[in-house]
Amino acid sequence: VMSLLPCLRACLLVATLPSMFVLGSRNLGRKRGRGKDTPAKHPLLAGVVLDSAQHTAEVQKDNGDLLVSGETRSEHKRLQRGDAAEPTTFTDAGTANASAGTVRWPMDTERSWSLFEQHNKEDVQQEAAAQRQIDKLPTSLAPRLWAAIGPITSPARGMDTLKAFGDVRKILTEAEAILEEPMAAYLEEYEHVRHDLQSMGKNHTPSDIVQNMESSAKILDRLQNSLPYFAAEYGPMGKTWWALGDSNLSEKGVNIDFAAVANISGADIPDVKQIPAAGWAVGKIELSKPTTLLLRCSDSFLLNAELAAQTPDVYRERRAVTVRHLQQGEHRIFVRFQDTFSCDIFEDSAEAREKITGVTEQHSEDMFLVLWDSMMSQVVEGRLASPYLAIPVVNTMASAVVLDGAGLAVGQSSLALGVSPGQEEVILPPSQPYIFSFLFRQGVQNLTCDNKSLLQLVVALHSRDVSSNASKQMHVNVLTSCQQAASQGFIVTFPDYDGSVQNMWVAPPNPKALPGGACPKQGCPAILSSHGAQVGCGPNWGRSYKYTPEGFAYPAWLVQPTNRFQWGTDWEGPGYDDGLAALAYVSAQLPGISKAVRPKLGLDMDRILTTGHSMGGHGCLVYSVHDPDRLLGSICAAGWPSRMRYGGGAGSSPLTDVFEDGLLKAVKAEHAADYLAMNLRGVPFKVVYGSRDDSVPPQESRYMAALVDAFSGKTGSALIAEKPKAGHWFGQGDPELDGFFREHLVPKPGHVGSLVLPSLPWAFEFNVPSVGSFGTKGNLKVLQLIDAARPGKLFVRRCAKLTRPSGKGAVATCAVNASDVGGVGLQDPLWIVDTSNVRRFGFLDPPVRGRGLPQLIVVDGSEMTVSELTGRKHHHLCLVRQGNQGVVPLWKVCKSGAWEKLQRDGPQAGGGPYHNVLRKAKLCIAHGSSNGLVDLAVQLASKLYFVSRYDIPIVDASPGKVKVPSRCRFANMILIGHPRDNALLDRHRCAFAYVNFHNQSSSGFTLDGRVYRGAGIGLIGIGHLANGSLALVLTGTDGIGIARAADRVPVTSSRDGADYLVLGPDAGWEGDGGALAGGYLDHLWRPSRTSSWAEPE
Repeated sequence: VMSLLPCLRACLLVATLPSMFVLGSRNLGRKRGRGKDTPAKHPLLAGVVLDSAQHTAEVQKDNGDLLVSGETRSEHKRLQRGDAAEPTTFTDAGTANASAGTVRWPMDTERSWSLFEQHNKEDVQQEAAAQRQIDKLPTSLAPRLWAAIGPITSPARGMDTLKAFGDVRKILTEAEAILEEPMAAYLEEYEHVRHDLQSMGKNHTPSDIVQNMESSAKILDRLQNSLPYFAAEYGPMGKTWWALGDSNLSEKGVNIDFAAVANISGADIPDVKQIPAAGWAVGKIELSKPTTLLLRCSDSFLLNAELAAQTPDVYRERRAVTVRHLQQGEHRIFVRFQDTFSCDIFEDSAEAREKITGVTEQHSEDMFLVLWDSMMSQVVEGRLASPYLAIPVVNTMASAVVLDGAGLAVGQSSLALGVSPGQEEVILPPSQPYIFSFLFRQGVQNLTCDNKSLLQLVVALHSRDVSSNASKQMHVNVLTSCQQAASQGFIVTFPDYDGSVQNMWVAPPNPKALPGGACPKQGCPAILSSHGAQVGCGPNWGRSYKYTPEGFAYPAWLVQPTNRFQWGTDWEGPGYDDGLAALAYVSAQLPGISKAVRPKLGLDMDRILTTGHSMGGHGCLVYSVHDPDRLLGSICAAGWPSRMRYGGGAGSSPLTDVFEDGLLKAVKAEHAADYLAMNLRGVPFKVVYGSRDDSVPPQESRYMAALVDAFSGKTGSALIAEKPKAGHWFGQGDPELDGFFREHLVPKPGHVGSLVLPSLPWAFEFNVPSVGSFGTKGNLKVLQLIDAARPGKLFVRRCAKLTRPSGKGAVATCAVNASDVGGVGLQDPLWIVDTSNVRRFGFLDPPVRGRGLPQLIVVDGSEMTVSELTGRKHHHLCLVRQGNQGVVPLWKVCKSGAWEKLQRDGPQAGGGPYHNVLRKAKLCIAHGSSNGLVDLAVQLASKLYFVSRYDIPIVDASPGKVKVPSRCRFANMILIGHPRDNALLDRHRCAFAYVNFHNQSSSGFTLDGRVYRGAGIGLIGIGHLANGSLALVLTGTDGIGIARAADRVPVTSSRDGADYLVLGPDAGWEGDGGALAGGYLDHLWRPSRTSSWAEPE
C-alpha cells in the first residue's frame, strides 16, 4: 500500500484540493477528510504534524477513482460510549474520503514524519524542510507516568459508581501520594534495564525494557492493600485495581493494563480481553514558571479543580484544543479514559501551535490560535460561488479579546473582504473557540487562479485585548480551488439556520438532460444527498454520483449538505436542520450560476428526492419520514433506521423506573425512521446495501423495507437491491441508484412542466412526534399536541364518493374509497380523519403544489368545509372538547392566532424538548458572575463547536455588566447561573414560570410543588422569551449542580432529555437514576399532569 502513495499523489491532487483550508503563510497546513489527520500533498506540506488513532495505511480503490478506508467496529463502539464530555456520534466504515488521502498515522510522533518521508520523497529540499520541522517539535509537558484506577466501564446513561464515594479527584490525588514509591521505583528500574540492554548491544524498544522489569511491579502489588478499592463488575476478584501507565511505551498513547496488575496478585483471569482498559487516571504537570498551556486529550479530562470536563479530541482531528494559563508549581490532570488514551500538553509557542492543530506558521504572539476547519467557496467560472468565509480560532490570551476588523493582506484587485455584521461585538473569553465569519465583495473582473487552479489569499485579522486595549494584527492564509465550469459540481459556503457558515457540495441540473434546455417554470427537482460519517465536503463524495462530460447526469440539482461536520449529529437535530437550510439557500440564491443561465435553472422545493449512504442512509430515512408530501422518491443506501436498533441506543437506564426512562427517551421518536415508517406509505422507496456489509448489517435495510411493506399492506411497496459480495461502500453511480434516479427524475416523453408527485394512498397515517420539525402529508400539518411526550397521529381515509345519512346533525360518510392512483391534483369530496394526541392541526397554506385538498373533512365526527381553512390567515382546526367515556371529541375551526405567541408549540412561541433550543435559530450563552460559570460557558461553547461547528457569542450577564451583542437580541439563549448573579436570567424569570427561584442560589428553587435546596442539585429546563425565542436555563444550588445541568445539554444525537430535568446529588454516579424530577410541559408551559414526575430530594 505504501508503495502506491507516490503514484496516487498526482491523481489525488486535483480531487482533494477543492475544499478550503487554513494555511500557514503559503503552505497547505491541514487537509480535511477521511483520514484522522491525513497528509497534505507533499509540495504544499510545510510543517504539518500528522496523527491518527491507529498506525495503519488502509487504502482501498473502488470504482476506479474513489479512495476509501475502513473504520473498525470497535471504533464504532468506542465513539458511541457517552461520558461527561459526550464524545459520541456514529462513525461509518468504508465511507468515501471527501478531501484527502486515506493514509493514517500514529498520534504526535516523529516516526510519522520519517515514515511519510520514506514513501513520499520528491527532492532534497523538501526532505530537509521536513527534518527542520522535526527538529522544532516542542517539548511535551504531559505526565510521563499516570496512576490509574479501574476497570470502571464507560459511563452508561451517565452512571459512574466511583463518584458515589466522593470527588474522584480527591480519591486519585490521595492514592497518588501512596503510589509515589512504586512510581519512583519504576523510573529507576526502567533506566537500569535500559542501560543493561544498551550495554549488551541489544536492540530494544520501551516495551522490551518493561518486559525485563520486575521489582517496581512487586512494589505496586504490595501497595494494593494500602490503596482504596471499590466494587467493580469487570474487576478481577470483583474490585478495582491500581495500575501505572507509561506514556513512553506506545505511539498510540497510554495503555493501562489492569489484568496484568491483578495477575501478579494471583487473580484468576480466564480471559484478559474481558478486563476493559477503562477507568480514571491522574498525572502531574510540573511548571517552573507561570505558563500558557495548550492541551489536547483523546478522552475527556479535568484540570485541577475545574467544574466541567473538557471536550476530548475523540476523533483525533486536532479541533478540540484547550488553553489554560497556570501558575508555577504542581498541577493535576484527571482523565476519564475508555481505552488507550493520549494527551498532548505543550507550553504555548509557534511550534506547539502547529503541532497541536496541524496548522502551520502560527505565532505565539498572536491572540488567536487558528484551527484547520475554515470554509470558503470554490471559484466557479472566475466568480466565488458564494461570498462567505469562516475562520475558526481559539482565544489564547488570559483576558477577553475582540476582533476589531479584517481585510485582505494578499489578494486580487477585484476582491475585498470585510467582517460579517455583528462579529466585532463578540467578546471572546479566554480559551473560547469561535468561528469568525467574513464577507467577500467581488468586482466586475473575474478572479485569476494559478497554474494548479488554486486561489490563495492572506487574511489580516485585527484583534484587541479588552483588558489592556492592546491591538495586534495576525495573518491567516486560506486556499480554495477553481472550476472552469459549474457543471461538474463545486463547494458552496452558506449561512446556516444559526448564522454560522457551513458548506455543501452543489451540482446544477444538466441542461442537455432538460426538455428545451431549461427547468420547468417552478424549477428543477433536487436530490438531497446525505453523506456517511467522517466524509467531508468535496468531490470524492460529490462526484461519486454519475456525471457526464456535460455535467451532472440528471435533470435535477444535487445538494449535499454536511450535517454541520463530517461526524455531526447523525443527520438528527442540528444536522437535519442543516440539510433544510442548504436546500433553501440553493433555491433562493442559485450559487455558482451565471446571471444569463439563472432563469433556466431554478430549484423546485416541492419536488425532492432523498438519498444517502451509511450514516447518510439514516439521514435519507429521517428526511423521508419527516416531509413525505414533497418527495418524488427515496433511495437509501446501507443506512440504519434508528439508534434504538443500531449502536446500542435502545439501552434503558437500569436505575430509572420504566415511566421516567420512557419520558427521557421519548425524544428519540423524532428521528426513529422505523417507528415512523408508516409515513412512507405511498412514497416510491428503495434500499440498497452490500450483502457483506460489516459496518451497517444488511438486516438494517431489510428491516426498514419490511416495515414499509407492512404499513403499506402490499408486498413490494419497498424495493430491495442487495449487491452480492459487496461490502459497506459502493459508488453512488451504482446501477441500482442510477436506475431509480432516472425513473423518478427524468420526465416521460412529451411531459411538460413539473414532475408529477406520487399519489396519496386511499388511506394513510401521519405520525408526528415533534410539530416544529415535521412537514406534511396530504398537506395536513400538525400544529400542537395534547401531551408533548407522545407523538400526534392523523389517520386519514380518502373518499371518492360521500353519502349523508338523514337526520339532524348527521355528518357525511364515505361511500366509495378513493383509489391509490390517479388522485394527484384532484379534489376528493371527503376525507375522514381520526386523531390521536392532536390539539390543533390544519392544511398547509399555500399547499404543496400538485397535492389536491378535499372539499369536506370529518374529524373525529365533526364535519367542516375545507374552504373555511385555506387562504385564511390563522384558520385551523382545534380540539374544543376531548373525548372520554360516553363523550365524543368536538372539533371546530379556530380563527384566532393569539395562541401562536403564547402556547407551547405555537409557531411564534416554539416548544420543547429542550433540544430545540439548539435548533433553527441563532444561539448565545449568557453566564452569571459566580465562580466557574464563565468556564462552564466556554466549555459548552467548545463542545458545540467541536460537534456541530457552532459559533456562539458568550455574554457576561453579571449584574451591571450586561452588554448584549446585536446577534443575541433575537437569538435562542442558554442562561447559566441564578437570577441573583445572572442579570439576563433575572430579566427573563417569566420565561420559566414553572420554576420559582429562591432569593439566593444556595436556597435552591421550587418546581412542581417540591423544594430543592440541597447541595449538588442542578436544573436544566426550557422556557420561551417574550420575543418569540427559546431559552434554556442551567441553574442549581451550587457550582456542582450547575455543572451537572450543563453536562445534560444535548450537544450530540445520543442525549436523551425532556422539557426539564432536576438532577439530584447522586446523579453523578446514578446517571438518569439520580434525577429527582423531570418531564414535559403542557400547552400552557406548566408541568404536565400525565408526563412528568417529582420526588423529594
